[in-house]
Amino acid sequence: MTARDYSWLKEIVAATVNRTDLAARIPDWIAFGEDDIEGEIANRKLETTLELDGWEGDLSMPSDLRQITSLTIDGQDVTYVGDGGFDTIPDNQRGLFYATSDTTILLHDARGDAPRNLKLRYVRGVCHLSDQNKSDWLQCLRPSARLYAALVHSAPYLEDDQRIGTWRTMYQQQIDGIESAIMRQPVSLRAEQQFLGVRRRAYGGRPGYDG
Repeated sequence: MTARDYSWLKEIVAATVNRTDLAARIPDWIAFGEDDIEGEIANRKLETTLELDGWEGDLSMPSDLRQITSLTIDGQDVTYVGDGGFDTIPDNQRGLFYATSDTTILLHDARGDAPRNLKLRYVRGVCHLSDQNKSDWLQCLRPSARLYAALVHSAPYLEDDQRIGTWRTMYQQQIDGIESAIMRQPVSLRAEQQFLGVRRRAYGGRPGYDG
């Protein structure tokens, strides 16, 4: 079976509109549709869980992360320290803390122990696909969502008003099906696995924002 990735998506949009002269417009239709889906996903606040066993160091944010719901290490809540960073933590304060910098979740264990079992619960979003980034969780789970979203945006350009209602109905069916289809089980990874560009670092003192 052909992978239903970005290349597949462009091909099927082109085949559906049946216009060989508009190939350059298809990436724009897909991108506009992704913006629509992102808004739908944000409104529904779909969540997923990432689990890392035996983890040490900072963590690169998943590319689909839009909002952190909760973060625990060994079952203990990790406290967000805000813009002030780890320098705001009193020297005698014991516990687990995190801050964010660009695309990284910075972890600090004031207990003196390296974290072992990390569980990140977050609201997920949708990324823009490209020739370099051909797929994501949504493309694996519900590839037709992007297809019909792109076709909604193709119809006005093609002055095909009769198809707008059809594409919108099919697009909405795909959006409504995302929540029921999304996998609720956490993703479990071993500490030695590289995942999403995660950065590791031995614990010892307070980490700085530049890693």
